[in-house]
Amino acid sequence: MDRKALTRAYKASRRPMGVYCVRNLETGEALIGHSVDLPSILNPESTPDFNPTDDLVLLDAMWRERMQANGQGSYSTRSSLNGA
Repeated sequence: MDRKALTRAYKASRRPMGVYCVRNLETGEALIGHSVDLPSILNPESTPDFNPTDDLVLLDAMWRERMQANGQGSYSTRSSLNGA
């Protein structure tokens, strides 16, 4: 494959989505968020052709609930504060 074909194939591929957690090892608190494109958290460039936001918001809420039940604190992301 040539370089342009590889680039097209990469852009056409589905990106992994889900809920992420970044833990502060000193305080034990965690930053929890969700994304339709997890790699884009570090480098936002592409958007998938579907919108699983409702599912991700539910997963985000479930993880927050789970951590709270275990006595663990969490930070809020801007998107979770806006209900998105």
